Amino acid sequence: MEQKFDLRSKLIDGLLAAGVLVLLDIVVVLFVKPILIIFDRPGVLVYTVVLVALTAICLERSLSSRDPVITRAWWGILSGAAGWAVVEFSLWLGAQSMITETGIILLMMALLISSVLWRKVNSVGLHYFLLLFFMGWLGHVGLGSLIFLTGYMPQIQLAVSGTGILGGVVMAAAVLYILLRSQTRMDRLNAALAIWFSAIIMIYVFRGGLM
Repeated sequence: MEQKFDLRSKLIDGLLAAGVLVLLDIVVVLFVKPILIIFDRPGVLVYTVVLVALTAICLERSLSSRDPVITRAWWGILSGAAGWAVVEFSLWLGAQSMITETGIILLMMALLISSVLWRKVNSVGLHYFLLLFFMGWLGHVGLGSLIFLTGYMPQIQLAVSGTGILGGVVMAAAVLYILLRSQTRMDRLNAALAIWFSAIIMIYVFRGGLM
């Protein structure tokens, strides 16, 4: 019975969780195009505001001590993913870029403040919110910087392609870890985040984005 539950947990908390996260990212982005066609920019603005509300609701739920740890972690993950989507859509609406001096300074300030919260506030939900949010931010800045530099140094394209290949290696390693080495549900959820991040990196490198 325990072995059966272990296999079920590996599939649900690991592989299925990773697939759900990737699918959620794709769905959230794909909604933008029809909204833009039908309602133009005001529609995207309303959509972004809805995501702001969703971020706040999920974050509040993630801080509840009444829920199991795995449930709080999931609320934090959903809040972080929605929060990063808000930042990306806001940048698009304002025709702004994160890859500027201002964007880097804001990232540094946010990281410093968040590091204090991480150490002082013992909340699984908050930790996963910060983790997802900054994985999105750092991935955007890192990959975006490499792609930007290819305009000046074409040989950097090799580094961009190498990043996509590395993402595939990390994804395969995380899948093997879930199936062969993981011990707890949280272990599998952490590996699912690695699969999600690697998959998104590969999509951006080899397809040019989610849309």
